[in-house]
Amino acid sequence: MRLERSGAFGNVAQTMSGVRGSLLLRTHLDEIYHDASSIPGSARVALTAELSDPAARRMLGRRSFTASVPARSHDAAGAVQGFNEAFGVVLDDVAAWVGSVAATER
Repeated sequence: MRLERSGAFGNVAQTMSGVRGSLLLRTHLDEIYHDASSIPGSARVALTAELSDPAARRMLGRRSFTASVPARSHDAAGAVQGFNEAFGVVLDDVAAWVGSVAATER
């Protein structure tokens, strides 16, 4: 959804949809960690994204993204809210990065 809303792409489809696109974004979740050593704790998310042009068999870029936000409270519900926020930050950063890399390839 974030990539679609960015306006940088005409169409966005999932890999398993059968649609062939000119760019392929792969992501790998490297870390999801709730640090509860202090109150209220923090939620940390790290992922790696790779953008490639499958037709040209060319890697356009690879980058790691990390976000750490305070948990809302020192319990599981607070950690989940923190993870939601951290994922939002990371996914916004990924969408901006993909848009900028794709713009340089056009």
